[in-house]
Amino acid sequence: MARPTPSCTAPMQTPDADDLRRAGETTRSARWARTHLVRVLAVVAAAGIAVTAASFQVAPAAAAGSTYGPDGTHYPSDTPDIRSASSDHVVVDVEASGPAIREALDALTSREIAAGVVIRVAPGRIDDLSALNGYSNTGSAKVLITARDGFQSVTGGSWALRDVTGITLMRFDIDALDVKGATHSSFAWLRINENWLGLSASAGVPVRDVELIEVVEPDSTVKNSDSAQIKAYAPDVMKDVLVEGGYIAPSFYVDEPYGGDDAARPHTDSLQIEGGGVTGQVTVRDTVVFSSNNSAVIIGGVRNVAFEESYIVAGSVTTQRYPFLPGGAGFNGAINGPGSLSAVQGSGGGNVDASDSTFIGSLQPVWDSVVNTRTSLPGKTAAKGGFTVDETLSATTAADLDEVSTRPTGKYLSSIWDGVELPEPSPTPTPTS
Repeated sequence: MARPTPSCTAPMQTPDADDLRRAGETTRSARWARTHLVRVLAVVAAAGIAVTAASFQVAPAAAAGSTYGPDGTHYPSDTPDIRSASSDHVVVDVEASGPAIREALDALTSREIAAGVVIRVAPGRIDDLSALNGYSNTGSAKVLITARDGFQSVTGGSWALRDVTGITLMRFDIDALDVKGATHSSFAWLRINENWLGLSASAGVPVRDVELIEVVEPDSTVKNSDSAQIKAYAPDVMKDVLVEGGYIAPSFYVDEPYGGDDAARPHTDSLQIEGGGVTGQVTVRDTVVFSSNNSAVIIGGVRNVAFEESYIVAGSVTTQRYPFLPGGAGFNGAINGPGSLSAVQGSGGGNVDASDSTFIGSLQPVWDSVVNTRTSLPGKTAAKGGFTVDETLSATTAADLDEVSTRPTGKYLSSIWDGVELPEPSPTPTPTS
């Protein structure tokens, strides 16, 4: 079901019998790959920058384990492809700190960036990445910033970024990500451990041409807020956002009295797309979303939203993988009930489309174009095309879910994201007199 980002070149692929990489009932074709030698120009960011030539091996590309969601085949656009054997890259090695990454970024020339730059971050923890705020690379190629030794080798706290242009942050294991303003940037192959992913236009800083590629929130939690939000309120502007290969688990609100017999309770959604400032397209592609207490996805006042090849799960089917948690609404004996558990809520702004997708649960928006898409409940129509009602979807089991979307454990994510190994660059030769 995955659709590669158009500007990427798909890697060669190889079959793998590992159970973590098994195909679902509607299997993708087997992936094939081979080992390549790639020549790089290694530029070590230090007091004296040493330039050297080096080679590294690209391991076999990841095999797909899911029909929907993360599988290692989605790659950010306009980004040096470290799976490829055809490109020479500038490689900069830095320690695990925001200031070290920013120093490396500021030292780059436009010519180096155009040739393709990979900033490799050594193992460690980065609690704060705000040193990148305000960085701007206006060229057509993004600078890739990635963990050198695999996605779990560099951990992070709650990363808050503001006003960044022309970067790809890829392959990190962090608590949360909150981006306020970004242009021509990608956030890819990230595990989010505390269920907060935010992308917003804010205080005059727009969001334009931003990708969230295989950003994974794997575990449900108890908290009084959404798992993910994409939003902009006028006069702030957001245009052209792609969510691809993603995975979003529920947030169940805290079970406690909220006053009165019919008091307002927290409104937890898994993915909220909202705001009159969202004037361009938001596309949710090959992504899995499991509902929180209110809804899996909610669309508020956004005109152009498209679901492509996605799997949106609500109701009792969500609890097949994510049972209500102790201390959260919906748990046995809870004061508060489970909530509405809709697949998609909100009216949208007029151009809500769906293709090649599955929705389990109720659908509130007015739909424009719907093609080759199943839903569990009857009664929803579209201006063009229509839904196929499949009431058996309401009986989807935990085993059925495993067939269509592999649970993204750390082991699974390592298997799909860590197929690329970058050895240390060769030492700089000592000149002879």
